Amino acid sequence: MQSHSGVKPFHYDVCAKRFTLRHHLTRHQKIHSGVKLYECSFRDKQFVERAVLSQHMEKHTGKRHYKCFICRKHFANESEMHEHLNVHRSQYKCEECGKCYPRSHGLKIHRRTHCDGEKPFQCEVCGERFPMSFQLVAHHSRKHGKVKRKDFVSRVRQGVHA
Repeated sequence: MQSHSGVKPFHYDVCAKRFTLRHHLTRHQKIHSGVKLYECSFRDKQFVERAVLSQHMEKHTGKRHYKCFICRKHFANESEMHEHLNVHRSQYKCEECGKCYPRSHGLKIHRRTHCDGEKPFQCEVCGERFPMSFQLVAHHSRKHGKVKRKDFVSRVRQGVHA
């Protein structure tokens, strides 16, 4: 059984990644091709695989088939639920609201929501500042016209808006 032996005979020269199964290599090659045939009908977002689009669409449809066995919170997909489970194992807790994070960086970002004054993301059009990048993107779309989140956030990270 190759997948459990640790042997990864399938190698992709473009990025030097190795895979245990040929179909994992084939699936990964699609990422580098840039071809995304499956498009979300709610947002300007495309996907390489139909299964990933289906998983994404559950966020829009409101279907939440996966439930945390600890707190009973529902999730659209299994990966979100597993990510959530880290909250129950976390050591970084917000003193104001009790929300927990598995990493200190997550708590640092979350603290901005309590308006402790840090608002590093500034709108280039009107100058309004926001604690979170997604808030700036939403503001820009609402007030100044729609923008592709991926392009906008990458500009924010490059310091155009910060």
